[in-house]
Amino acid sequence: MFRTFEFIDVADWCRPAQDEDDLIATPRTWRQVTPSEEWSPCPVPQTEPPGLGEHLISQRFCRPYKLPGSIIAHLDNVILKNNSLLVLVKENLALTEGYGCREVMELALRRYPTYHNVYMAEFDFKNQRRREPIKGYEIGEERPVVVIDTPCVYLSFRDDDRNIGHWLIEGIIRMMCLDQIPALRNLPLLVRAPLTQYQSDVMALFKIDNPYVIMANESDVIVKDLYFPSFPHDAYARKDALDWLRNRLLANLPAGEARPKRRILISRADANTRRVTTEDAIIEAMRPLGFEVLTLSPLTIDERLRLFADAEIIISPHGGGSTWAFCCPPGCGFVELQSVTYASDFYVGICHLMDLRYYAVLGEEVNNLGDYSIEVDHVRKAVAELLSGRETPPG
Repeated sequence: MFRTFEFIDVADWCRPAQDEDDLIATPRTWRQVTPSEEWSPCPVPQTEPPGLGEHLISQRFCRPYKLPGSIIAHLDNVILKNNSLLVLVKENLALTEGYGCREVMELALRRYPTYHNVYMAEFDFKNQRRREPIKGYEIGEERPVVVIDTPCVYLSFRDDDRNIGHWLIEGIIRMMCLDQIPALRNLPLLVRAPLTQYQSDVMALFKIDNPYVIMANESDVIVKDLYFPSFPHDAYARKDALDWLRNRLLANLPAGEARPKRRILISRADANTRRVTTEDAIIEAMRPLGFEVLTLSPLTIDERLRLFADAEIIISPHGGGSTWAFCCPPGCGFVELQSVTYASDFYVGICHLMDLRYYAVLGEEVNNLGDYSIEVDHVRKAVAELLSGRETPPG
């Protein structure tokens, strides 16, 4: 059966919990995890070709504004729609905080309506034929609905969370709630599907050791007793969230040999889309400057962390692997290669907050796979700017 719904803020559905014990004991209560935070305006980034910074960066990054914090809510009889951010507290009401906050929810629904359960509907109204967007969903259309009676903590319910960027910024970041409410460590975590090896490895580094994981097996579920932590609005634009991720990861990294001031060129040659067609020429131009060429997929999580933590400068095509930029040391140079067609400011915000020196090099798309061409001289100029006054490591 197709059902329509609207969004409701957690403060309008739940009452504030008096303390940790009240939250644990009482459904329909909520508590703040991270506070609201002021965004410090970000300078327009340097680009090659010059003058594309304003095309690249969102206007919201260029002005001060308030970033809403994150919450945890104790909910009962919740419907979770498979592979979505819908947290339905009633058949016709979904929590706004499923998206972090109302601003992000509205942006997601505008940009990718069908993916976020918004469909065009035709209907008769006062003798006129109307065509309007409606929010709607079905449950149990592909697999039987799973009912979960065990109290649990929401961690991940989307296939997107297999991407390392989403896993860290919209998945693991939810576990900040475990620091504030230690009693939640005694409960199982709820996930959509079996975790990949790297997802498990990341959890181990964060020492997330809840007793076990409940898997929904890619089904819609009804959860009788759910603790739902939201992710902070624009976690990649929050210093406290990025610091929490960085400090936890690096503090728990097994001992290994440090190799400071590494110059790294990351390859996407092993990817199926968004590859740099001029990569070989860029590699040839960068090797004399001491750049190592690496693909991330064969590396363990530990090796990726050390790579970014030791870097002096990184050249990286836009992609989820660059999420590790928040582990780079302050002052590290970060050259991001992007297609001008799908330019993103995701890493502009991370570099700004973590005191990295960001430079974007943009090129034209060449096929329907999102592959794009980058001018070698543009990369040379960006690297020369960021390395100005620094010695070339011995080759």
